Amino acid sequence: MCPPSNSTKSRQIGPSSSANDTMRESSTTNKEHQARLKPQKGLTFTSGGVAKYRRDIEIGILLLSVIYGIAYSWNIPVSSKYCDDDETTPCHRPDLVGFQAVCGLSMTYMGVLGAKNWYFDQTAPTHSPEDRLFGYWEGANNQNVAIFVYQVFDFAISLTIPEHQEAIFLIHHIFCALTAYLSLEYQCMTYYSVYYGGCAEISSIFLLWTNIDAMFPQYPQLKPIALVSKVFFVLTFLYYRVYGWTMVAIPVWKDTMYVLRNGSMEKYRPGKAIIFKFNLVMSIAFGLLQWYWLIEIVQKVQKLVGL
Repeated sequence: MCPPSNSTKSRQIGPSSSANDTMRESSTTNKEHQARLKPQKGLTFTSGGVAKYRRDIEIGILLLSVIYGIAYSWNIPVSSKYCDDDETTPCHRPDLVGFQAVCGLSMTYMGVLGAKNWYFDQTAPTHSPEDRLFGYWEGANNQNVAIFVYQVFDFAISLTIPEHQEAIFLIHHIFCALTAYLSLEYQCMTYYSVYYGGCAEISSIFLLWTNIDAMFPQYPQLKPIALVSKVFFVLTFLYYRVYGWTMVAIPVWKDTMYVLRNGSMEKYRPGKAIIFKFNLVMSIAFGLLQWYWLIEIVQKVQKLVGL
């Protein structure tokens, strides 16, 4: 057998220059991969997020109160169907007008803010399960402040409006406010809270305009706006509240189960696992509520087209 050549010995003793380059590239790639998987900074927190944003919350509630008061004072007449049977046209329901004004501005703000944060904010914590569940994100905090302010105000005002005193809506307001409070207070579910409290409200922007022509029949020019809003409401509801809701809920469950099993939960949020488990239950409950509303939408569409 012939002895190995010098070049063979050289390959056996150490890698060639080309091999060195390959190994360095491989090492760099592995480091980059690990960097992507490594949780980012800002996972730890100091309890008291709500206190930090207390002034913003107070200003928000005051602003909604002012908007409600201004719209209420306008006392624009509405359709007689919103009043008692013995009432004649014009019918006056300043409470409903004020409520519509607050909802319109609030939903638009939350939906636009959510879309901006979800689609365009490059600071979103998305690198790992720990980032998405524990990572600090100013955009999420602003979103949760908006959600909490609106849900608290909406709950209080709904108690004064007969049409909005249904238990399912009041309970919905309570739990929405609670999830926003917990996310803000304990910096949890930060990444996903932007979708649920922001993007999911995009359909609500159009919902508020679907019956605008029926509410204000004295303005016939509102009919095409209401018709277009009905179409966009159905489309955005299907995309954000049915399809999107489910597609986001899946990684929420995966990420939560991951941090519960690998010890990250107790490392970054000791004693707070119950909050994340509560959010998992809420994701199912709110998800089922979307399907309940979808059934109602389908029934209304069938009635509209005469099926």
